[in-house]
Amino acid sequence: MTLKYWLTPPDLAHEVAGRFDPTPWPRRVDWDALTEPWPKPWYLNPPFSQAAAFTRKALAEGGPGTIIVPTTTPTQLLIEAEARIESLGRVRWLDCETKAPMPVSRAPPCILARLE
Repeated sequence: MTLKYWLTPPDLAHEVAGRFDPTPWPRRVDWDALTEPWPKPWYLNPPFSQAAAFTRKALAEGGPGTIIVPTTTPTQLLIEAEARIESLGRVRWLDCETKAPMPVSRAPPCILARLE
């Protein structure tokens, strides 16, 4: 399968200006952004298929930096509504009939959002 890459749109160019891009296009063949250190400040538009891995790397690198990550529509709506959001980690929901917890491998990361 060939991966498809997407460039940052021009209206977000102010976020990119003067920052190191660890995922440039075209990429150098010998560059691995997940293992190499990133000069600061950095700007990251991660490959969508590896957003979690690149977010972990960005957190490890620390700031100053800017990252754009994909999200779900419900999460975006809660952010726009200025809900108070907390991470719950991976929630192991219970089977309706057996009450057995969902396998960790299938448990989705969840947030708790409170609207004031």
